[in-house]
Amino acid sequence: MQENSTWTEQAEAVLQRTWSELQSCAAAILDDNISNFPVFILSRQPVALGENISDRFTEDDLDGYFITASTAEDLIKARIIEAEKAKMFVASYKSPRTHACVLAIGDDGGGFIYFPYR
Repeated sequence: MQENSTWTEQAEAVLQRTWSELQSCAAAILDDNISNFPVFILSRQPVALGENISDRFTEDDLDGYFITASTAEDLIKARIIEAEKAKMFVASYKSPRTHACVLAIGDDGGGFIYFPYR
């Protein structure tokens, strides 16, 4: 990864290599009625939220990142998404069958992105 790339560029590079497995994981969350709002957390450090799925990928795929499968409900409970903004978040949520909702946390910032499955 280039030193001067932004967190969105870093996240998109990792997502380009991992989208197929993320799509399968999102489908399992939906099909098992765990949540209608799967969220993947892409971070440089492991997070204590959801399930770490990094072992499903190669080190080259992840480029130093960890991927955790979680849900919007977990993020609201953990106050990562503020309770008063939960309705707005859900209203803007794209179809989990066509897009990965990713909380990307990079070296120079972070935020939510929707990454279309290919």
